[in-house]
Amino acid sequence: MRIHREIPIAPGQAFTVDRFRPEDAPGITNLFLSVYGPDYPVDLYYDPERIVEAQRRGELHPAVCRTETGDIIACGFLYPSAPPNRDLFEVGLYMVLKEYRTTLAAFLLTKFIGDTLLSGIQIDGIFGEAVTNHTATQKVGRLMRSTDTAIELLLMSASLYEKEQSAPGRVSCVMAFRIQRDRPHRLFVPECYRAVLSDQVSELGLTREITAPSSPAPASSTLLESKFFAPAGVMRVNLSAAGADFPTRLAGLEAEADAKATVVRQWFLNLGDPAVGDAVARLRGHGYFFGGYLPRWFGDDGLLMQRVTEEPVFEDIRLYSDQAEKLLRFIRQDRQSLGGQ
Repeated sequence: MRIHREIPIAPGQAFTVDRFRPEDAPGITNLFLSVYGPDYPVDLYYDPERIVEAQRRGELHPAVCRTETGDIIACGFLYPSAPPNRDLFEVGLYMVLKEYRTTLAAFLLTKFIGDTLLSGIQIDGIFGEAVTNHTATQKVGRLMRSTDTAIELLLMSASLYEKEQSAPGRVSCVMAFRIQRDRPHRLFVPECYRAVLSDQVSELGLTREITAPSSPAPASSTLLESKFFAPAGVMRVNLSAAGADFPTRLAGLEAEADAKATVVRQWFLNLGDPAVGDAVARLRGHGYFFGGYLPRWFGDDGLLMQRVTEEPVFEDIRLYSDQAEKLLRFIRQDRQSLGGQ
C-alpha cells in the first residue's frame, strides 16, 4: 500500500549500517517522502510491500543506516536499471535525512555497499548518476573507485528539489562507472568523438580496438527500446542496432517527444554496432550532442547522445572531479558546434 505521509524522525540517534530487512521498507519510503516529497518518478519506492518484493526477487539490493529503535535515517541501493546489460548494476538512491547529513552515514553506506554488498554479487560492474546541485554524491562515486564518464544535462525534474529548496531548477547528473569484469572488444567510433572516447577508455584502463564505423546502415530493421518518464519530462532510448529504417524510427520518437513536451531526450547507442556512425550523424542533425561514454552498457560499450529543450545554466552545475570538468567543457563545445549556447 502506498504511503503518503512523512513521519518525523528524532535527530541525534546512534545508528549502524546493515543489510536490508523487510521491516526497513516503511523507513525507506519515509526517506523518499522526506527528501523528495511525493513526486519521485518511480512509484515503487512509496509502497513498502513492493520494496520488499523487489528485494526478494533480486531487483533491489538495499543497504540502510538503522537506529536502535528501527528508524531508517539513510539508505543506498544496488539494482539493475536502464542498461540492456542486466549484469551492469546502478548504485544510487542515496538518501540521508537532513538532520543526519553531518554524520558519517553516507561514507559508511558507501564502504558497506562497495565492500560487502558488491562482493556478494557476480556482475560486470556498477555505475551511478550523481546529482550536480551539490558534490556529495559525486564524492561517493570516488569512494567507490568509479570514473566519471558522462554528464546528463537537466535529467532531474525541478519538482524533486522544491521540498528542500536545494536547487533553482532542473538538475544535471554525472555518470560514473567501475568495471569489475571486462570483455575486450571492438568499438566503432565516429571521428568527431574518437579523441574524447579514446581518452576515456584509457582512464578506465580498458582494452578496446577503436575503428571507424561502416556506412550506410544495413537493410535489417532497427533494434531499439524507448521509454518516456512523463512526470520527469525525460525520454530514454537504447539503440542496440541501427537499420535502414532508423531515420523513420528517429522521426517518430522525436514527434512523440514533441507531443509530450519532453525536455530531456537521451539516446544510448551501441558502439559495437558498425552502423553507429550513421545514427550519430542523424542524431546530430536533429540537435543531439555528446553526453559521454558508457562502458559495458550493452555488454559492448555505449555512447550517450542527448538533446534538451530548456537552456542549461552551466554555472549551476557543481562538479567534484577534474575528469567531470573536462567532460563538461567538451559537451558544451559539441553543443555549441550545433548552434547551442
